[in-house]
Amino acid sequence: MAKTPETSDYTSLKMRVKAALKGKQPEKLQPFIANEQLNQAKGINFSLKEYLELVDETGWIIRDDKRGAISSSASKILVVINMLRYLG
Repeated sequence: MAKTPETSDYTSLKMRVKAALKGKQPEKLQPFIANEQLNQAKGINFSLKEYLELVDETGWIIRDDKRGAISSSASKILVVINMLRYLG
């Protein structure tokens, strides 16, 4: 099991973070298109920042039926991967 979400080999998060740090979108994954609009391109109807925050918040949840959780000593994912400057 990976120590952090952004280092997990078996999730799309690692691919998205790696591409975003280069200012790109992973070719194999649907893009985030933020707000839903008429005649919009295909994609996921929220932003990459919202997705990263969702993964981060979900990871902090500790439950008996969940394999792991983000350590209480870890920083928020946007700080860890230093993406705040890319996502505004």
